[in-house]
Amino acid sequence: MLVFIVPLISKLVSKDFEGTSVCLKRTLKSICNQTSGNFEIIVVCHELPQMQFFHKKVHYVGVDFDLSLCIAEKEKTSNNPGLNIIAERHLDKGRKMLFGYYEAQRFNPTHIMFVDADDLVSNRLAELCENSPSHYGWYNKKGYRYQENSRCIYLIRNNFHKECGTAFIFRNDIISAPDPDYNRGFDYYRFFINHAYVVDKIKKAGYPLSPLPFYGIIYMLHGSSLCATRRFKEKKLTLVRVLKNIINMRPLSQKVVHEFNLTENIEIVKKQL
Repeated sequence: MLVFIVPLISKLVSKDFEGTSVCLKRTLKSICNQTSGNFEIIVVCHELPQMQFFHKKVHYVGVDFDLSLCIAEKEKTSNNPGLNIIAERHLDKGRKMLFGYYEAQRFNPTHIMFVDADDLVSNRLAELCENSPSHYGWYNKKGYRYQENSRCIYLIRNNFHKECGTAFIFRNDIISAPDPDYNRGFDYYRFFINHAYVVDKIKKAGYPLSPLPFYGIIYMLHGSSLCATRRFKEKKLTLVRVLKNIINMRPLSQKVVHEFNLTENIEIVKKQL
């Protein structure tokens, strides 16, 4: 069984909790689109999302972690506005990922996958785990980047796992989870947050992950994104970015819409046909 763990940013830390809730609903609809029913979803949250999505596979688990720790992390980097927002939010996220990992054990999963509350996943992931229960796991070397409401989707052909946190499926017993202590600083939850180093760290521990054999994730860009949208806009006007767009941009297809349950964009696809 594959258990998806979705940490939801707290309302106090979020800059747009209503928008975050809308994104979460889209993410949950995408996860629930699996071709195999052998999965569960745990949403770890301080508050229930404002637009709730109810499904027999979705379990909302509330936490009451002291958010003053997040504020303390923010103050450590007060001279860097961009960095202090990241530190504040990542601590909130890391604690919820650790909590979700321990909560997932009640389902006795073979595999665990952490999913950001605004990304979309392929409907083939649960079936993959069901067919390979002893596999160490997979990482998304390649994936999609998508600006919401766009007619096109961008192919990231390499190092997708270093750009997007929704990038790993771990066999349950190889996860390097610290003790369930939720009153620690950023470094205590580093394994869950520093996704750029996960593949190397797991490999050194003797559990090499395999590249996922298909495009498994859509990394969503939208108004509520923390910094990805800004980085994308900064790059897209350069000559290199224009050339990459020509090579890697594809029309949003009906196949992608159905595989990732991107139902809001069905009309966009129809207009292209």
